[in-house]
Amino acid sequence: MTIFTIARSSNKKTGDIPQVAIMGDRWTPDGPHAGELVAQTCQGCRRLPKKHGGAGEARCYAFGGTGQLALLSALRAEAQKGAKYAGGWGLKGFQKALKRSARTAKAVRLGMIGDPVGDLEAVREIAAAARAAESDPFDVLVYSHFWRKIKPSDAMASVDGDNGRADEGFKEADRAARAGFRVALVLDEEDLPGPGFTINGKAAILCPAQREPVGRRAAVTCNDCRLCDPQKSGPHILFRSH
Repeated sequence: MTIFTIARSSNKKTGDIPQVAIMGDRWTPDGPHAGELVAQTCQGCRRLPKKHGGAGEARCYAFGGTGQLALLSALRAEAQKGAKYAGGWGLKGFQKALKRSARTAKAVRLGMIGDPVGDLEAVREIAAAARAAESDPFDVLVYSHFWRKIKPSDAMASVDGDNGRADEGFKEADRAARAGFRVALVLDEEDLPGPGFTINGKAAILCPAQREPVGRRAAVTCNDCRLCDPQKSGPHILFRSH
């Protein structure tokens, strides 16, 4: 099983919700770096850094931000604590993380790092478990750059329109929407459309958690909003490049 879950999070945008990493293989202290295992799920993505075999055409927060550092810290903690760790590998670790999550948590971030196509069967199992949790069901926030390989119920279609690629992004967003997906479209600040914008005839709104200036704690977190569950019938979501 290549799914690893962290029960708690200090992420300002998402809020304190369980965070799930998707890797191409199970991490061990003496094995490949966690970043290499995550990169195995992202082959073909234009954002994948060159050192991992990608084109490196645009920055990816998963490889250049705090996500990878948080994952590595959690992996090391689990390796040291074993069964006492609040989270861990596979379905069992995920269910443990749900029980140890914040009482206020209403959602799971499925893919804090890594793409669902890396282990789609496991992702579907985890998502089903979240939505059928014994206490209150959790919404599942999940995206995939490789939307052509999955079903609309698996993930929102993650589309890149930043770094001067707005026109291309709008066209791909329309294609994904016509295929039945809700779309998460990333754009540069200057390309963000105003109110009333639609993708294939359906409303597209700015991510509520990005309405505050960058670096400030969001007035609305992902845990509050929860629109990015692909099985909801909400609008398409626009994101500032981040």
